[in-house]
Amino acid sequence: MAKAFFGNIRDEIRSNIYQSKDSIQIAVAWFTSKELLGFLTDKVKDGCKVEIIISDHMENDRLSYTRFINGGGKVFVLQKGSGKFLHDKFAIFDNKNLMAGSYNWTISAESYNHEFVIHSDENLLLMQFQARFNKLKRIVSEFDSSLLSNRDIVQEDSKEGELLNLEAELNSIFERTITEAIKEGPLINERLIRDYIFNYGAVGGANRLMQSGTDHIQSGFKKLLAINKPQLTFEYIILQDRFQILFDEETLKNARERLHLFRSETFRI
Repeated sequence: MAKAFFGNIRDEIRSNIYQSKDSIQIAVAWFTSKELLGFLTDKVKDGCKVEIIISDHMENDRLSYTRFINGGGKVFVLQKGSGKFLHDKFAIFDNKNLMAGSYNWTISAESYNHEFVIHSDENLLLMQFQARFNKLKRIVSEFDSSLLSNRDIVQEDSKEGELLNLEAELNSIFERTITEAIKEGPLINERLIRDYIFNYGAVGGANRLMQSGTDHIQSGFKKLLAINKPQLTFEYIILQDRFQILFDEETLKNARERLHLFRSETFRI
């Protein structure tokens, strides 16, 4: 069966990563999502074989693969010297699910672009894309950050740079907020929150904290609102206009509902 997706593609990718048990094979031109790399690093730790093929463009130097590689993950760089620029965007999960389309694994792909992927479990397509992955793998080089310096293939994606800088700003605000919250007393699970940010980035960490919606509200969130400090909650921060572009509608909806349910009646965003 095949199905097309034209939105919430990152959620579909996350779901397929989470469900994979044995192997994940990815070939994308650009990979800059710390959140998705964090999920893949988790899978490697669980014993899943994960291989990533990326282009040798400098855009891919924005992300550190050190933890992923040290954990056993494989990253390969397809160099311009192979004769062609890697422009594929597909992934194979457990040799039984395929996702292929226009979507690079970047923040801008989700936030700015009109994108699509086809999700299929059809054997013929799986065989064809498996052969494609194997062919690409034969002409790639083992990962080396020095390979990611090719500046004349395509221009740097300025939108992606803007979004990654915005995530870095969000990360700094989260770090300051955690420090301020701790000063108010033992209100938050500092280790858990910092682990989320370290492993999945500011965007991915916030997504994980919001994913339960109002079904499970962290105690630290409730305590911060009880002392009328909503500005120290991640919910409040990600709902600021400039940061909303980093998140999908489901995450923003959960943040609004959590604040609406528990915030002080005297405070309004």
